[in-house]
Amino acid sequence: MTISEKMAERLLKITIWVVIGYAVMGALGSAYRLFNGGKFDILMLIPIWLVYVGFKILKRDNYWRKTLLACCWVIAVLLLFLDGNSLVKNGTFFPAGFNIVYQVSFGLLLLGNIWTLMVLHHPAVKRIFTKQNMKVPEWKLYRQDGPPLLPGYFLDFDHASGFRNHTGGENKHADAICPICGRKLILYLHLDLAAPELAALRIPARRKELDFYYCMRCYLLESDFQYRVDPKNGNFCATQFDQKPEGYSYGDEWKEEFNDCEFLPERSFGLAPISSEIQEFLEKSSEDYHEYFLEYKDAMAPEMKDFWDPNADYSGPNQVGGKLYLLQNVNEMECAYCRELHRRQQKMSYIITLANRPSRSIKIAYDGVQILFAICPACGSIGAGQSCD
Repeated sequence: MTISEKMAERLLKITIWVVIGYAVMGALGSAYRLFNGGKFDILMLIPIWLVYVGFKILKRDNYWRKTLLACCWVIAVLLLFLDGNSLVKNGTFFPAGFNIVYQVSFGLLLLGNIWTLMVLHHPAVKRIFTKQNMKVPEWKLYRQDGPPLLPGYFLDFDHASGFRNHTGGENKHADAICPICGRKLILYLHLDLAAPELAALRIPARRKELDFYYCMRCYLLESDFQYRVDPKNGNFCATQFDQKPEGYSYGDEWKEEFNDCEFLPERSFGLAPISSEIQEFLEKSSEDYHEYFLEYKDAMAPEMKDFWDPNADYSGPNQVGGKLYLLQNVNEMECAYCRELHRRQQKMSYIITLANRPSRSIKIAYDGVQILFAICPACGSIGAGQSCD
């Protein structure tokens, strides 16, 4: 089941406060027995320990989340073993000698442990505890060194292919939520990896499609953003974003230019190969935008007229693969998933640029803004960012 991080926060708080309340009652019961002449037992310290663990988890300490998770597994397995053993020997789920009070307590303890396991192990709850690791590294200039991940193609909106490649469309992942504003992320591009031109993006090989998400309604627009969609179960997980608590909100701009929509209109497209001459023009224009671009754009315009309006919009073409036209210098992204999970530095490759196409009535970004997407060649994580003139 997929849930938003806000719902995960609520479930976590409720669950942990119930655990703390249960532990407090246990501690009070132990204290009552001691004051009435009972003997001290080391097990009496467990409720106090649970209270401590509960407050640590409420402070987002992932170590104690894992500790409580392990304890719940041990208790749940032990209780299920006792249930099974009693069922075989006595024909009842409860051990012999248990009255109704003990039976209810036993059942609540088992169900409580199973519920706590489900909550603490849920992917949305795990993401709450990994946010502390989502720090954006210092800015470093990205260079298009070496061969591109795949050949370059313009998005041809006049000739759609037989594959499900499109810009816009509804958000397909219920858990693809913006970590800053809490609204659904905007789907900017969907690539059907069954297309032979896109075979190089099947990372890992079983991946069948790629969805490119971003949010231009909040502070996320000013931060490099990374996420990963698990190819096995389709779960979405944000892996890096700038967590400044206060930042400029672009909500008013989004309402004005996009009518506060929840998704962009879906537009299918084909893939038009980029010639070597145009590819060289795009690459050199990125390196020396003001001089090379302005000098050669008129000569290149006839060949690019179906894919770009260089005289009307300087934000660049809609492109997948190849050497990209970068409106400005951009930050080199290092894959956060590989860094945190595999402890290795993995440079991501920018593979997509998106911009408005006035001549085709395509509005996908703010005027003068270029949207950029990168991919990790090792794990398939996606990075999103933007630049503007």
